[in-house]
Amino acid sequence: MNTSHSFKTLLVAGALALGLTGSAVASQDPLAAGADGAPSVAGQGLLGQSFYHASYGFLNLDGTGVDAHSLTLDYNRPIDETMDTFASARFLRTGSLPGGRYSEQALNFGARFYRLFHGVKPYWDAGIGWTWAKGPGGFRDNTFAWNSSIGVEVPTAFGLSLTPYVQYADAIDFADGDSWNVGLKGNYWLNDRTAILAGVERAIEESWEYRVGVNFRF
Repeated sequence: MNTSHSFKTLLVAGALALGLTGSAVASQDPLAAGADGAPSVAGQGLLGQSFYHASYGFLNLDGTGVDAHSLTLDYNRPIDETMDTFASARFLRTGSLPGGRYSEQALNFGARFYRLFHGVKPYWDAGIGWTWAKGPGGFRDNTFAWNSSIGVEVPTAFGLSLTPYVQYADAIDFADGDSWNVGLKGNYWLNDRTAILAGVERAIEESWEYRVGVNFRF
Protein backbone atom coordinates (compact mmCIF):
# COMPACT_ATOMS: atom_id res chain seq x y z
CA MET A 1 0.00 0.00 0.00
CA ASN A 2 1.37 3.43 -0.93
CA THR A 3 0.23 6.69 0.68
CA SER A 4 1.17 10.21 -0.34
CA HIS A 5 3.48 12.33 1.79
CA SER A 6 0.67 14.85 2.11
CA PHE A 7 -1.52 12.34 3.96
CA LYS A 8 1.30 11.50 6.36
CA THR A 9 1.73 15.24 6.96
CA LEU A 10 -2.02 15.55 7.56
CA LEU A 11 -1.86 12.94 10.31
CA VAL A 12 1.00 14.72 12.02
CA ALA A 13 -0.92 17.98 11.78
CA GLY A 14 -3.97 16.28 13.25
CA ALA A 15 -2.03 15.11 16.28
CA LEU A 16 -0.59 18.58 16.80
CA ALA A 17 -4.04 20.11 16.45
CA LEU A 18 -5.31 17.76 19.15
CA GLY A 19 -2.59 18.94 21.47
CA LEU A 20 -3.28 22.60 20.75
CA THR A 21 -7.01 22.07 21.29
CA GLY A 22 -6.32 20.51 24.66
CA SER A 23 -3.95 23.31 25.61
CA ALA A 24 -6.71 25.80 24.91
CA VAL A 25 -8.59 24.49 27.93
CA ALA A 26 -5.57 24.54 30.24
CA SER A 27 -7.07 27.29 32.33
CA GLN A 28 -9.96 24.93 33.15
CA ASP A 29 -7.72 22.28 34.73
CA PRO A 30 -8.98 21.95 38.33
CA LEU A 31 -5.65 20.46 39.43
CA ALA A 32 -3.33 23.17 38.15
CA ALA A 33 -0.21 24.10 40.14
CA GLY A 34 -0.18 23.33 43.83
CA ALA A 35 0.94 26.90 44.47
CA ASP A 36 -2.56 28.20 43.72
CA GLY A 37 -4.17 25.97 46.34
CA ALA A 38 -5.15 23.06 44.08
CA PRO A 39 -5.09 19.58 45.63
CA SER A 40 -2.05 17.34 45.27
CA VAL A 41 -2.03 14.64 42.60
CA ALA A 42 -0.30 12.25 45.01
CA GLY A 43 -2.50 9.20 45.39
CA GLN A 44 -4.31 9.88 42.11
CA GLY A 45 -3.79 8.12 38.80
CA LEU A 46 -3.40 9.52 35.31
CA LEU A 47 -7.03 9.80 34.20
CA GLY A 48 -8.06 13.45 34.24
CA GLN A 49 -4.45 14.68 34.36
CA SER A 50 -2.57 16.82 31.85
CA PHE A 51 0.79 15.17 31.24
CA TYR A 52 3.58 14.21 28.87
CA HIS A 53 4.79 10.62 28.88
CA ALA A 54 7.96 8.91 27.68
CA SER A 55 8.73 5.21 28.08
CA TYR A 56 11.12 2.50 26.92
CA GLY A 57 9.88 -0.99 26.13
CA PHE A 58 11.68 -4.31 25.83
CA LEU A 59 9.83 -6.93 23.77
CA ASN A 60 10.39 -10.68 23.75
CA LEU A 61 8.97 -11.89 20.42
CA ASP A 62 7.35 -15.34 20.51
CA GLY A 63 9.09 -18.15 18.66
CA THR A 64 11.82 -16.03 17.09
CA GLY A 65 14.70 -15.83 19.54
CA VAL A 66 14.75 -12.13 18.66
CA ASP A 67 14.04 -9.16 20.91
CA ALA A 68 12.80 -5.69 20.04
CA HIS A 69 13.01 -2.25 21.62
CA SER A 70 10.42 0.52 21.61
CA LEU A 71 10.14 4.19 22.50
CA THR A 72 6.71 5.69 23.21
CA LEU A 73 5.85 9.39 23.56
CA ASP A 74 2.36 10.45 24.70
CA TYR A 75 0.47 13.68 25.28
CA ASN A 76 -2.71 13.64 27.42
CA ARG A 77 -5.15 16.48 28.10
CA PRO A 78 -8.54 16.28 29.85
CA ILE A 79 -11.48 18.04 28.21
CA ASP A 80 -13.85 17.68 31.16
CA GLU A 81 -14.33 15.44 34.21
CA THR A 82 -15.18 12.37 32.12
CA MET A 83 -13.07 12.68 28.94
CA ASP A 84 -9.38 12.91 28.05
CA THR A 85 -7.83 13.40 24.63
CA PHE A 86 -4.47 11.90 23.73
CA ALA A 87 -1.85 11.75 21.02
CA SER A 88 1.00 9.26 20.85
CA ALA A 89 3.99 8.28 18.76
CA ARG A 90 5.69 4.88 18.96
CA PHE A 91 8.98 3.74 17.45
CA LEU A 92 9.96 0.06 17.39
CA ARG A 93 12.98 -1.85 16.07
CA THR A 94 13.84 -5.53 16.30
CA GLY A 95 17.17 -7.24 16.65
CA SER A 96 18.77 -8.87 13.62
CA LEU A 97 16.49 -11.09 11.54
CA PRO A 98 17.39 -13.10 8.42
CA GLY A 99 17.87 -10.37 5.83
CA GLY A 100 17.92 -7.43 8.24
CA ARG A 101 15.85 -5.75 10.94
CA TYR A 102 12.17 -4.88 11.13
CA SER A 103 11.20 -1.36 12.22
CA GLU A 104 7.87 0.34 12.76
CA GLN A 105 6.64 3.85 13.48
CA ALA A 106 3.09 4.62 14.53
CA LEU A 107 1.12 7.80 15.14
CA ASN A 108 -2.15 7.59 17.05
CA PHE A 109 -4.66 10.00 18.54
CA GLY A 110 -8.04 9.59 20.16
CA ALA A 111 -10.21 9.99 23.25
CA ARG A 112 -10.68 8.22 26.57
CA PHE A 113 -13.96 8.21 28.55
CA TYR A 114 -14.14 7.39 32.26
CA ARG A 115 -16.16 7.84 35.45
CA LEU A 116 -15.39 7.71 39.13
CA PHE A 117 -17.19 4.66 40.53
CA HIS A 118 -16.76 3.65 44.19
CA GLY A 119 -13.25 5.03 44.31
CA VAL A 120 -12.00 3.52 41.03
CA LYS A 121 -12.18 4.78 37.44
CA PRO A 122 -13.36 2.33 34.75
CA TYR A 123 -12.64 3.63 31.25
CA TRP A 124 -13.03 2.98 27.53
CA ASP A 125 -10.88 4.55 24.83
CA ALA A 126 -10.51 4.51 21.06
CA GLY A 127 -7.82 5.83 18.75
CA ILE A 128 -7.00 6.06 15.07
CA GLY A 129 -3.77 6.71 13.26
CA TRP A 130 -1.23 5.46 10.75
CA THR A 131 1.59 2.93 10.89
CA TRP A 132 4.73 2.79 8.73
CA ALA A 133 6.96 -0.29 8.57
CA LYS A 134 9.99 -1.65 6.77
CA GLY A 135 11.82 -4.91 7.05
CA PRO A 136 14.00 -7.61 5.51
CA GLY A 137 13.87 -8.24 1.78
CA GLY A 138 13.06 -4.65 0.90
CA PHE A 139 9.67 -4.78 2.62
CA ARG A 140 8.17 -1.32 3.05
CA ASP A 141 4.51 -0.51 3.67
CA ASN A 142 2.11 1.71 5.59
CA THR A 143 -1.51 1.48 6.66
CA PHE A 144 -4.39 2.99 8.55
CA ALA A 145 -4.58 1.62 12.11
CA TRP A 146 -7.06 1.76 14.96
CA ASN A 147 -7.32 0.50 18.51
CA SER A 148 -9.73 0.36 21.42
CA SER A 149 -9.32 -0.68 25.04
CA ILE A 150 -11.15 -1.02 28.34
CA GLY A 151 -9.63 -0.96 31.80
CA VAL A 152 -9.96 0.33 35.32
CA GLU A 153 -7.64 2.64 37.21
CA VAL A 154 -7.33 1.65 40.86
CA PRO A 155 -5.70 4.06 43.35
CA THR A 156 -3.76 2.53 46.22
CA ALA A 157 -1.77 3.94 49.12
CA PHE A 158 1.34 6.09 48.89
CA GLY A 159 0.65 7.71 45.50
CA LEU A 160 0.52 4.45 43.53
CA SER A 161 -2.23 3.55 41.06
CA LEU A 162 -2.64 0.25 39.19
CA THR A 163 -4.42 -0.16 35.85
CA PRO A 164 -5.30 -3.55 34.35
CA TYR A 165 -6.59 -3.34 30.76
CA VAL A 166 -7.54 -5.24 27.61
CA GLN A 167 -6.92 -3.80 24.14
CA TYR A 168 -7.66 -4.73 20.55
CA ALA A 169 -5.43 -3.13 17.89
CA ASP A 170 -5.46 -3.52 14.11
CA ALA A 171 -3.06 -2.26 11.46
CA ILE A 172 -5.60 -2.84 8.71
CA ASP A 173 -3.46 -3.73 5.67
CA PHE A 174 -0.61 -5.60 7.38
CA ALA A 175 -0.61 -9.39 7.37
CA ASP A 176 -1.32 -10.49 10.95
CA GLY A 177 -1.66 -6.80 11.81
CA ASP A 178 -4.33 -7.30 14.46
CA SER A 179 -3.75 -8.35 18.06
CA TRP A 180 -5.42 -8.75 21.44
CA ASN A 181 -3.33 -7.28 24.24
CA VAL A 182 -3.74 -7.60 28.01
CA GLY A 183 -1.64 -5.69 30.47
CA LEU A 184 -1.05 -4.11 33.83
CA LYS A 185 0.65 -0.78 34.46
CA GLY A 186 1.46 1.10 37.63
CA ASN A 187 1.99 4.84 38.09
CA TYR A 188 3.69 6.34 41.14
CA TRP A 189 3.78 10.10 41.79
CA LEU A 190 7.13 11.24 43.18
CA ASN A 191 5.68 14.73 43.63
CA ASP A 192 2.93 16.90 42.12
CA ARG A 193 4.74 17.10 38.77
CA THR A 194 6.66 13.88 38.19
CA ALA A 195 5.71 10.22 38.22
CA ILE A 196 7.40 6.97 37.29
CA LEU A 197 5.64 4.22 35.35
CA ALA A 198 6.18 0.48 34.93
CA GLY A 199 4.09 -2.06 33.09
CA VAL A 200 3.87 -5.43 31.38
CA GLU A 201 1.77 -6.28 28.33
CA ARG A 202 1.03 -9.57 26.60
CA ALA A 203 0.18 -9.48 22.90
CA ILE A 204 -1.57 -12.84 22.59
CA GLU A 205 0.56 -15.34 20.61
CA GLU A 206 2.96 -12.56 19.63
CA SER A 207 5.11 -11.03 22.39
CA TRP A 208 5.69 -9.94 25.95
CA GLU A 209 6.57 -6.28 26.47
CA TYR A 210 8.05 -4.75 29.63
CA ARG A 211 7.96 -0.95 29.95
CA VAL A 212 9.44 1.69 32.22
CA GLY A 213 8.93 5.41 31.85
CA VAL A 214 8.17 8.81 33.30
CA ASN A 215 5.16 11.12 33.31
CA PHE A 216 5.45 14.89 33.60
CA ARG A 217 2.33 16.76 34.67
CA PHE A 218 1.78 20.31 33.41
